[in-house]
Amino acid sequence: MLKNTSFKQKLNNWNVNEVELKKVVGETLDQFIQKEKYLLEKNLNERTISHKFAEHLQRKFAEWDVDVEYNKKKDDIKRMRLKGKLRRVFPDIIIHKRGPENNLLIIEIKKNASDEQKRDQIKRINKFKEQMGYSYGLFINFKTGMNFEIKEKIWV
Repeated sequence: MLKNTSFKQKLNNWNVNEVELKKVVGETLDQFIQKEKYLLEKNLNERTISHKFAEHLQRKFAEWDVDVEYNKKKDDIKRMRLKGKLRRVFPDIIIHKRGPENNLLIIEIKKNASDEQKRDQIKRINKFKEQMGYSYGLFINFKTGMNFEIKEKIWV
């Protein structure tokens, strides 16, 4: 649950300050790293990592829906134009309101991503923002293994 009442109120009113949003998400990511380090040390699946990070986000964004691989846009399957074709899409994590078009944040997560994978993910996030109306996007690249770390955190 967000301790900063003004931030929580802004979230409820859909008047989100970018600096505050980045701060809360960054703090949540740091807490996730401390609590869930086993997942990163043991190089578990990206879906597992995404799911656990989403659980941490849900506690901070209690008035919102935090979903993993959510594939609906209202009552339809979520589709987006990628590489010239209309494709079904499953974002790693989204913070939104189910039903109405209140799409706050899309997060794409990769482990040990190459430069090409990073570029592709950033393009994908931009497409989500353009075509699905997400206000903010974040790409997180984790280095996994015994020396795990957040290799990159790029706001889009």
